[in-house]
Amino acid sequence: MSVAKLSSDLMKDWLAIEKADKESAAQLAQVKKIVEGNGIDSADLSVVVFGSLARREWTSGSDLDWTIVIDGEAEQRHAITAHELGDLLGKAGFIKPGPTGIFGNLTFSHELIHQIGGQDDSNRNTTRRLLLLLESKPVNRREAYDRVIKGILRRYLQNDFRPFYLKVPLFLLNDLNRFWRTMCVDYASKYREQAGKKWALRNVKLRLSRKLIFASGLLTCFQSDPEWIKQRSPQLAEKPTDEGLVEYLLPYVDRSPLDILAESAGAEATPATAEMLFDSYNAFLEKLDQEQIRKHLEELKPEEASSDEVFQSMQTAAEEFQQGLEWLFFDDSKRLAKLTRRYGVF
Repeated sequence: MSVAKLSSDLMKDWLAIEKADKESAAQLAQVKKIVEGNGIDSADLSVVVFGSLARREWTSGSDLDWTIVIDGEAEQRHAITAHELGDLLGKAGFIKPGPTGIFGNLTFSHELIHQIGGQDDSNRNTTRRLLLLLESKPVNRREAYDRVIKGILRRYLQNDFRPFYLKVPLFLLNDLNRFWRTMCVDYASKYREQAGKKWALRNVKLRLSRKLIFASGLLTCFQSDPEWIKQRSPQLAEKPTDEGLVEYLLPYVDRSPLDILAESAGAEATPATAEMLFDSYNAFLEKLDQEQIRKHLEELKPEEASSDEVFQSMQTAAEEFQQGLEWLFFDDSKRLAKLTRRYGVF
């Protein structure tokens, strides 16, 4: 089920979500035109976008997070291509990625696939890897992208998979939880390092868009529960293989977090819960799409927050989104509640 289908079933108009989806398609087409115009055409590399564009949540003021994923021999030309692409995107009016260095450059497959866990798995590498699974979209040729996605899933699953036995992939689930905690700690770190600059906007995004991708990641992992696989893929349930499980999970990587949430909300939650989840997220995108509100949040000082109507309205949306997630994962669905208790805490 998609957000559009859930909206139709509940007879709801989530206009901000619909607008962001349409605008994302237009922006993605523009990026694709720039990439193809630059002659980037190789089975060894894929230009990949992340963030609001990949989630289909583009609003005014959205920046463009991108990288060139390399799955092949490293060449000097790759670095030149990345610089040229960054310049072209900037000239086209796209806002550059943040200064962290995670986006706007090259990403190599070896680190993503073979450095999971351990001392060499930096926060930057973890972020790139998990965002590839949770919110990414290839722009040009996708051969390299598909190989890397399959390689990451295969690496996670092979540490858990046992012949003739299916279960929720704990290795992937633990890294997902690690990533969520990293995002939370990163928010606190940036608050300190940047002396509170843009803290309100980051706070709202953490509580809504960042929390959304974590929730969609949990739902994706829970799809590997044996009982769900029996319903969705009887052939895999009868003859389990790690490669079969990779293929089973791939469609979830290709879907937006909102669509993953919509499917579970439509199947597992009450209408009231589904409405609360998407009403609150629609309110978030509606406000974020207003330049004056975004600028207000960027400039808001921490000591002003408790009496600021704009910030408090965003906090209300965040609280309602949180409440909807709690009802979905703990109250409405016995199946999700069981999986959450079993795998989401300890």
